[in-house]
Parts: sequence; structure tokens; C-alpha cells
Amino acid sequence: MSNLSNFYISQIEDRFVPYWLKFIDKEYGGILNCITNDGERLISNDKFSWSQGRWLYILSLLLEMKDVFSSINYSQIEEAAEKTASFLTTYSYNEAYHVTFKSNQKGMWLKDERGEYFSSIYADCFVAIGLSEYSKVTNNKAYSAIALKITNSILKRIDDGKYNTEPYPIPDGYSSHGIYMILTNLLEVTSSMLEAFNLDSASLREKQVWCVDTILSKHLDNNRLLIREYVSSTFNDNLLLDRHINPGHTLEDMWFMIECFEHNCILNQKLSLICEITKAVTALGWDKEYGGLLRFVDIDGGRPKGIDNKSDYENLISSTWDMKLWWPHSEMLYLYRKLYVLTKDKDFDNYYKMAFDYSFSTFPSTNNGEWVQIRDRRGKPVDKVVALPVKDPFHIMRDFLKIIKLEEK
Repeated sequence: MSNLSNFYISQIEDRFVPYWLKFIDKEYGGILNCITNDGERLISNDKFSWSQGRWLYILSLLLEMKDVFSSINYSQIEEAAEKTASFLTTYSYNEAYHVTFKSNQKGMWLKDERGEYFSSIYADCFVAIGLSEYSKVTNNKAYSAIALKITNSILKRIDDGKYNTEPYPIPDGYSSHGIYMILTNLLEVTSSMLEAFNLDSASLREKQVWCVDTILSKHLDNNRLLIREYVSSTFNDNLLLDRHINPGHTLEDMWFMIECFEHNCILNQKLSLICEITKAVTALGWDKEYGGLLRFVDIDGGRPKGIDNKSDYENLISSTWDMKLWWPHSEMLYLYRKLYVLTKDKDFDNYYKMAFDYSFSTFPSTNNGEWVQIRDRRGKPVDKVVALPVKDPFHIMRDFLKIIKLEEK
């Protein structure tokens, strides 16, 4: 194994898995992850389906890579995965395969702040992703059937325009990059699951390519090679919402697109565009004064600007634009390494080293194995909720595991 692979293996074995095993709900299944940003204190036993699906996905990747790790107690991983899958399939969706946003520890549904049970299509996506990966790893067709039904329900609701996206509703009249982006990843995982069972995935693969094509035709600014997070039919360059860029989302989406292109055998046609977009958003989003990736930036760089109509999402942009979040930095590590392996372009090797140095000098906790998820522009910890009031067991381990797989090819 390479030194790089060994480094990430040790991160998983010695830090992240031991940390998260402490928060397994051994009685009811799933993970208890309403935890303070510093990782020190559990503040609620409520369960967000979004996080439970993500946790099952991570457990499934660990099971898939069982031969890589020598010091993980796999009996604990196997039990945690099965009990999480059982919790989700027992409590997380209704007869129409709509996934609830939140439940108590035992699985009783809880309404969100707006009085809704089914308030985020993203929760549906992550439950389907978790169940798909777990069914593939365990060869369990019962779970795969449920995952496919949830996926088909998601696609129908999005086609019909009848879905919610809490905690940040999409403003009226806008198309959201995040919807097509999550579908690209969802359809990758569900298609791979179907293919593992020798079932037809052609329609899902076709839909996946359509999602990517929609992003590149509808959300890509062809002059700047930047992906607009929101696009309206009547674009207004004076509006904050129309001008802002989410660099982390773009970088994460680049490897979603790479996987889509790889599995649809068209990567050679699209790779140069992926590289150009990656370089453009890195140049725009990297904080040249303090290091790290800014959360939101203006399409011309720096603080987002333009007329602010005070929606929840616009308030998020204005108040948190210069924060440094954990998840984009782990996504950067995988994307840059992946692009360097594919192209041998030294720019991506330099980007990887830049992201590595910043991430590992900024985010790891000195008190536990996890990362402190939210930092201010100068890198100091911030006690603030981002999206959900949880510490999420997802991005870091997913990207570290993908780097290990990449290095072992």
C-alpha cells in the first residue's frame, strides 16, 4: 500500500471509526449525532433521516472495504449497519415511499419547524443512497427493492415539482443546482446497486446523464466556467441570489460528474471541461488571505453582493459567506487527487497539497478523533448550526475511503 493510502487508513481506523462507534444507538438502531460542533457533547437523541441514511452508506463502504482494515471490529460494524437499515425501513417512510425528515430515538415521526413531516427531498435521497449501498454489499434484494421504490418516488416528485428542500427552501422561480447534483449521486449509487444484481439500470443511467447535462447547460456560466447555484428564468445580475457561487458544492459535484461519465463511458469527452471548471472555482473560492475555501463568493470573487430579498437562504449567504466548513475541504482532497491520477496535471497535485495542509492544520479536534466542523475565516471554531443541528458522520469518511480505493487501484 502507498504511504498516502496508509495515512488515510490510519485516520479511519484510529480516529473516525472509534469516535463514531461511541454514538451508535445499540437499542433502536442508527446513530445519535445531534452533537456539538466540537464533538464533545450529545445534545439530543432525535434522529434526522438525512443523517441516518448517510451513516448507513458509510457503514456499507466500510463493509465493502473489509480487507483493507486490520484493526476495525467488524462485528460492531455489521451489527450497526443491519440495525440502521432495519430502523430506516421500519420507521423512515410512508406508504408512498416519502421519507420523513425527523423522528425521535424510537422512530416516532416529529414535525419540523414549519409543521411538516416530509420536508426535504434530500432526506429521501440519502436514505435511498444508504439502503442501495447496503443492499449491494450484503446482497439483500429486500432492501434494494425499497431503495428503488424511494428513488422512483423521488424522481416522480421532482418531475412534478412537488417536493420540499428544508432547511433551505428553493426561492420561487429558481432552478437549484443542488437538486440535479444530488440526483447525479443518487442515480450513481442506485444504478450501481441494480447492476450488482444484474438488473436493468438503463433508464436510471439515462436520467443521470440528463441531470449532468442540465447542470452544464442550465447552470454553467460558459464565460467564467462557474456553476451558478441558483438560476432563474429571468436572470438579474443585480440580485445576490443570482450572483452567488457555492465553491464547495461545485467541487463536490465535479467528482459526481466524473463518476457519471466514467460509468457511462464518456469521460474522455468531458474531462477537460471538468478540469477547467475545477480550476476556475478553486481560483475564485480559495481564501488567498487566510487559506481554506470560502463558503460563498460573488461570481466576480469576494463577498457576495447584490440586492438581498432577505429569504432564509439569502440570510445564510450574507451571514456565513466567509466561514470555513469541514465538508468542502474533505471533498477537495478527493477531487484533486482523483483529477491528478486521471490527468497527471501538476496543478491538481499542488491543489491537493494546498487543501491537505490547510485541512489537517485547521479542522482536526485536539480532544477527539473527529474534525471541528465549522470555523470562522481565520480558522477559529464556531458554535453554529449549518443545515441541520447535527455532527454528520459522512463527508470526511466518504472521501477518505474513496481516496484509499483510488490509491489501491
